[in-house]
Amino acid sequence: MTNAPMRLAQADFSIPAPQGAARAAPAPSSAPAAPPASVQPQATQPEARTEVGTALPPFLLPRDVSTNALVAGGVVFVLLLGVFFAVKLSVTRGLQARYAAPGPASEAGWLLFAFLAFTSLVLIAAFIGTLWTRFVLIGPAGVVSLLLLVLFLRKRSVALKTRR
Repeated sequence: MTNAPMRLAQADFSIPAPQGAARAAPAPSSAPAAPPASVQPQATQPEARTEVGTALPPFLLPRDVSTNALVAGGVVFVLLLGVFFAVKLSVTRGLQARYAAPGPASEAGWLLFAFLAFTSLVLIAAFIGTLWTRFVLIGPAGVVSLLLLVLFLRKRSVALKTRR
């Protein structure tokens, strides 16, 4: 962190004085004067300027994510993986109980597991990082999730058509 004063990108921006004090005159519309040489930032540090109203690039998170949120999201994801594995086993056994061949029944179970795991991972990441408005990230993830669901349903119907 530096001790350099903060410079705003807008030259006409001013903070109003408190109500009890006399009001300051608005800043002139010309370019702001350069600060004294003793206060200028060093040349090695790039100056970060952002304008009000501009959107962040689609690959940046809208806010910082804490380590606690990441750990909590990871724990929730691992717990969900255990639940999804139990669901995978029950789907596989259910298909085999309907006399489906073990190979296609297991493949259908794994596709369901992949669909559930990927979808939950995307939802947890979107919740933690507030990525709901980042359609560049959420759009393709939704397409992949729907593709996994369609592949599961297709493999399940193929498994039901096979007989042991």
